[in-house]
Amino acid sequence: MQSIITSFLGPTDHRGSRIIAKTSGGFKKTYPYNHRLSGEGNHASASLSLLKALEWEGELIGGIIADSQMAWVFIDKGNPIVRTK
Repeated sequence: MQSIITSFLGPTDHRGSRIIAKTSGGFKKTYPYNHRLSGEGNHASASLSLLKALEWEGELIGGIIADSQMAWVFIDKGNPIVRTK
């Protein structure tokens, strides 16, 4: 199972706001912030873009872990999903 952490990076004098997406394996990529989307929508878009760039197939499930961070757990198609009530 893989995971992705997305974090908001505020604007600087040289760059606009952006979202950085980093895998549990250490691969990371930065995406520009899309002001047409919500904050959560930007995090979701960055995680999906990274998923596509890495050619992962499966399902992402996300949740907020801090004020400006989200965690995304990637469930591989071949791994079982454990559900509890």
